[in-house]
Amino acid sequence: MGKHGRNRRVLGLAVAAIAAIACAVAPASAAATEAFFEPTAGAMVENREAPAAAPLPGGKVLLAGGLVLFTGTYLDNAEVFASSSGTFSAVAATMTVPRRAAGAAALPGGDVLIVGGRNEGEYLASAEIFGSESETFSVTGSMSAPRSGPAVAALPDGRVLVAGGSEGLEGPLASAEIYDPESGEFAPTGAPVLARENAGAAVLPDGRILITGGLGTSGTLKSAEIFDPETETFSATGSMTKSGYGPAAPLPDGTAVFFSQEFLQIFNSASESFTKPALAALPRTGEVAVPLSGARVLVAAGRKVPGGPPFPKTQPMIYVSAPSPVGKGIDFGKVPVAETSGPETLTITNKGAQALEIEAASLTGPDAAEFEIVADGCSGETLAFGAACSLKISVTPASAGSLSASLQLVDNAPTSPQSFALSAKAE
Repeated sequence: MGKHGRNRRVLGLAVAAIAAIACAVAPASAAATEAFFEPTAGAMVENREAPAAAPLPGGKVLLAGGLVLFTGTYLDNAEVFASSSGTFSAVAATMTVPRRAAGAAALPGGDVLIVGGRNEGEYLASAEIFGSESETFSVTGSMSAPRSGPAVAALPDGRVLVAGGSEGLEGPLASAEIYDPESGEFAPTGAPVLARENAGAAVLPDGRILITGGLGTSGTLKSAEIFDPETETFSATGSMTKSGYGPAAPLPDGTAVFFSQEFLQIFNSASESFTKPALAALPRTGEVAVPLSGARVLVAAGRKVPGGPPFPKTQPMIYVSAPSPVGKGIDFGKVPVAETSGPETLTITNKGAQALEIEAASLTGPDAAEFEIVADGCSGETLAFGAACSLKISVTPASAGSLSASLQLVDNAPTSPQSFALSAKAE
């Protein structure tokens, strides 16, 4: 072999060695498994734009009222979606009044509160309750103001927040009130940061309510805010990457997905920030989004945008969320120098609808060498929704001081690799 050949061979070996080290330090992740939409097994009973919708017991969803486009008919009928069969069935009883763009939320015990909306030229302050067992509608207390397109969400104590909406030509409202199911009455609460109509609302893991986007006094909004039920106050949070209006739905991993015309936004409750996933939204407006079991969301009703005809009744869809590993890091507390701690368990649970395929777990960070994966029950595992795996980790401090590292997980989730914090106080 000549001099140049030997040099090329040495260079090739060096490049291969560097590549091997890089792979060991930061293993490549498989292609991400993204969220997608799939059609329901059955068609809706009625073509509806802007109905009220809320979950019912037994994996069912109520869709009530709305508008039949191009005929101008305001609906007072309702139907129920059964997630077990993927089909819709009509409700025999009718609402106390036709409503378009009303809000709805589940009450303790399984009934549904329906508030506000619009009946032709009349903006409604009235409210009614759908009995989940009797499948009938009955009148309850009225709000302090008419609200069409309010943001509505159930609070942890069983009450219901109703925020914003429009009372007519005056535009969106910067006020809110709370419904008490025990008294059947509404009471005022703190004022929202901004006036909003047709904003999304989703319950966060800690019971706070995310309100995002909507139509404001000067156009479509990009901002979002959070209602704290303990203080009954609103505060601004991170803004979306794009302005829009439409429904939102919470997911089991602590995120919330916002459906707005032709784009989606994912809100991370831990960082209070939005990201835009790879999946585009269904090109519709006036739709509803209601969470189902298994990290899925029913997206139904509405009409095509811009300015198109109604979606056929055969096109309600299910949003199937991406794999989502959820877990808490480990704080080992105080550990003597040169002694090995007892192993602590870090559990990873898949909170996404699709299977989580875990490739590898490794340790990274400034003090990674002082931590050790004693047992790895996650690498190579495939977890269905709700399934979990665990790793046992110990730490052996070399010197006094604060130690920090991370467990890094490489998998098929769009957020891969994920990091779970590890810490200890060596003394």
